[in-house]
Amino acid sequence: MDVTSIALSPAMWLVNPITVFQSIPAWLGFFKAPGLGSENIPGLNRWRADLEELRTKPFSLAKVGFSNGLFKNSYVSSLLAEGTTGEQSIVDTAAVAFGACYETTVISGDVFILAMVLYPEVQKRAQDEIDRIVGNDRLPDFSDRETLPYITALMKEVLRWHPPAPTGIPHMLREDDMYREYHIPEGAVLIGNIWMVAQILRESFIICIVPGTGQVHS
Repeated sequence: MDVTSIALSPAMWLVNPITVFQSIPAWLGFFKAPGLGSENIPGLNRWRADLEELRTKPFSLAKVGFSNGLFKNSYVSSLLAEGTTGEQSIVDTAAVAFGACYETTVISGDVFILAMVLYPEVQKRAQDEIDRIVGNDRLPDFSDRETLPYITALMKEVLRWHPPAPTGIPHMLREDDMYREYHIPEGAVLIGNIWMVAQILRESFIICIVPGTGQVHS
């Protein structure tokens, strides 16, 4: 996942690194062999191998489990059971979903722990709600969501307080566009400032309770 983080970082989109490396003479040692192919860029072969492993290894494990009857219901197992979708399509779409959620989930978990350490009163109220609604003999699931407004607001506030992808995913314009009085040319790369948008109202970790209603929101 480190490869994905680097590839999606803003610095990699301010300029085209492929073009930059292709312009450097081979005698400087940046290429393993003469030529301008991207396969000669330092580290790119390792990156490609890592991404290929991310794309195929989880699917292979899921397929083995499915074949042996040792699997849990999942996106991959459901499509394999239907038998109407080609394996290549399953591999690619599952890899996109896995890659998108894995690192952001880990980051959000770290931010949640940080928030609970810094704001113990929030932790206590959240735990009280779980104990009252869910009890101690099982974990919460999606069927509890409507009855856990404080927990729902807490998780939304974790994402707002420290967004796991503060600049989002860069997008390139396919054609000229206008935003208000700004002209954005075809080929421009747009990077959204999710961090700034999330911090406009406040920087501290706050969960609001609407007076007189008991409604909770982040």
